[in-house]
Formats: sequence, structure tokens, C-alpha cells
Amino acid sequence: MFVKIDSNETVVKFPYDIGTLKREYPNVSFPNVKNMNDNILQRYNIHTISLGTKPTVDNKIKKISAKNAPTKQKDGSWVLEWDVLDKTVEETDQFVGMYKAKVEKEADKRVSAVSGDSTDKLIALMDAVDLLDKRDNRPLTDSENATMTGLRSVKDAVTQIRIAEATIKASINDMTGSEIEALDIPNHPEWP
Repeated sequence: MFVKIDSNETVVKFPYDIGTLKREYPNVSFPNVKNMNDNILQRYNIHTISLGTKPTVDNKIKKISAKNAPTKQKDGSWVLEWDVLDKTVEETDQFVGMYKAKVEKEADKRVSAVSGDSTDKLIALMDAVDLLDKRDNRPLTDSENATMTGLRSVKDAVTQIRIAEATIKASINDMTGSEIEALDIPNHPEWP
């Protein structure tokens, strides 16, 4: 990565590349790019750019962007530094939402493992059976009782998974970006 400056050391063009240099000076025979050194480049006011140290930020609420142009350092080198910018509310929501979606996906996977693909049907059936049971107050047969017990255990397991999902999602709101990124969602201790 290169920068072209003028005689006052003001940036003329950034980014700049060797192809542009060759087009600007078509009558000059430049060495192969591998053999092009800083001494040759500086004759044409071209300088090699190095990247400054990238700052560490809470990437839930901040973002890093390279500055528009490099600056000359005291040692004569040219460095492209970084800007730290606040994320918009939408960008923060998108970052948090991405991880909440991962939690939801893990919860759905766990629910599917407990109940198969018909979770909603099972819960609705359980509610319907509960209502019927309360309505006619007749004793359940052994078969009905076994079905009820099985449905209740699925409903309870699904309820526990959904509670864990809600708890994990709520905790994400209070975390920093690095804490969120470090979450081991499938092995989170909240899961039943």
C-alpha cells in the first residue's frame, strides 16, 4: 500500500499503486515490482504505508475504520491509523440480534430433539387434553394417562428450554461485544 505526496508532504493520492506510477511516467523504465525499493519510490514522492496498531474496542457499540489518509510520523514513515466510531443503534441491534438468533437456533434444535418436529402440535394437544380433562372430570384410562404423562414431560422440557433461551438472550443485552463473541452457546450452563 502506497501514498503519493507533494513537495509539502501533503497527501495527493491515497491509496496509490505501482501500476498508477507506471501510467503517470510511461517513459520511465521502472524495475520489477519486487525490486522496487523505497529509494526509487521516494524520487516520485511515493511512500510505503504501514498500518497502525488496530485498537481494541467493545465491538458491540464501537466500530473501527481506517482513516482516509496516512500521516507522516516523526521517524519519517507513513502510517495509516484507525478511527474508533460509535455504532448506530441499528448496528448495535444487528450485532446483538445475530447472537440472539444463534441462541434461538440452538433452542429450536434442543426442542426438536426433545419432541420431534411437531412441538407446537404437542403443546396444543396437551392444552386441549388438559381442558378436556378438567371439563368432564372422568378418570383417565391407563393409555390416556400414559399419553398425558408423556405429553407433560415434553411440555415441561420444552418450557425449560424456552426459559433458558429467554435467560441467555436477556443476558446478552448486558454483555460487552467480546463477552458476546466468546459465548459458547451450545454449552451454555443455562441449558437444561
